[in-house]
Amino acid sequence: MNPPDFAPLRLLQNNVPLDDFCGLTPTEMHRLMYNPYGVNSPLGFQESIEDSTLDCIPFFWLTEEFLKIVSREKSIKLTPLGALPRKVLHELYDHKFITEDLIEAGFSKLSREQDSVAMTSVHQSALLTGLIKKTKGKLSLTRDGKNHLSPDERSNLFIRIFSIFTNSFEWASNDGYPHVMLDKEGGHLPSICSISMDLTTIQSSSMATNT
Repeated sequence: MNPPDFAPLRLLQNNVPLDDFCGLTPTEMHRLMYNPYGVNSPLGFQESIEDSTLDCIPFFWLTEEFLKIVSREKSIKLTPLGALPRKVLHELYDHKFITEDLIEAGFSKLSREQDSVAMTSVHQSALLTGLIKKTKGKLSLTRDGKNHLSPDERSNLFIRIFSIFTNSFEWASNDGYPHVMLDKEGGHLPSICSISMDLTTIQSSSMATNT
């Protein structure tokens, strides 16, 4: 007697929408967690994103300005420890896209890159995007980076930064604790959900301000 074939039953169970998954199926949830930007993922980006929306995303805006500084200067010489120089840090921070509570309260100063989580995150994630490169202690734009600074490429620049920051950037480097890899058991969903909630808050606040 042949053993029962449970494959059809598993296929059916994995493709039934569940309330616990907000209407997604187990198959869709698996793709969302472990391959969120894949072709079959329920997550997707709009082909064109309005500038008014992109201007409400502080981390994107900060990274974009950082890339513009690198483009303007042709190259930026890093400190002996490989960090951004103070002049670049101050120019970026003065935009006030992302501020640090202790600095704003006057208890500390932005003397080095490590004094601001946002600055270290921008530096490291920009390197991961491949839009900038480090050669002999200097940062410069790659050809791809120059192309992405075109106004027509702003949506694609956001998608690149968002994808890298949620998919490749090591968030544990910002928590102040010993080296621990995050999101390996839970896939990439926690980081995506965290940023998505932040974006929703930003957009809701912006809409409330404009009404």
